[in-house]
Formats: sequence, C-alpha cells, structure tokens
Amino acid sequence: MNISRIIDMGTSEVINNRINTYEQNDFEKIFQKAIEKNDDKALRKSCMEMEKIFLAMLFKQMKATVPKSRLVPENQGEDILNSFIDEAFIEEASKSNSFGLAKMLYNQLK
Repeated sequence: MNISRIIDMGTSEVINNRINTYEQNDFEKIFQKAIEKNDDKALRKSCMEMEKIFLAMLFKQMKATVPKSRLVPENQGEDILNSFIDEAFIEEASKSNSFGLAKMLYNQLK
C-alpha cells in the first residue's frame, strides 16, 4: 500500500479520495448488473457502498461546520488520524445498518 500521498493529505482530502475511489467503480453499472442477474448479494453490497459514500459526504460536511480552535495548534498527523477514525466509524456504521439507507435502497431496487 502506498502511503506517501496520505502524509500530505488533510482530513477532507482523505475523505474526498475515498469518495473518488467509490465513484470510479461506477455504481450505476454495478447496480444494473446485479439487477439483471438477480444477484441479491451484489446488489446488497452495492447498496452498502452507496451508504458509505453518503456517510463520508455527511461527515465531511458536518466537520466543515465545526469551528477550528486556535487554542491548540493542529498538525497533519492529527488530521490523518482523525480521518482514519472517521473512515473506521463509517465502515462500522455501514456494517451495523444503523442508518438504514442501504436497506431502503436495496428494497427500492429489488
């Protein structure tokens, strides 16, 4: 795994990178193939990936609304750690179906 780019990235850049990676997978094609083949497992996985994208965007926008404190200086290491924590939270939230977006999307597409 190449981590050289991660060192230069801030929190929002890591999340944007994750979103762009998902967008490159072209979900419309994945959804269409899953629906055409009647592949419930692939459709469910695609819906979970869409939920992850939505949650990543939601977290990015929520963090943008929080004012930065000037009391404690920030550094890149902290930004990177926070972005990994966010990604782990998004992954776990998606697995636990606590938001229900993937389930609703799956039921709508099925």
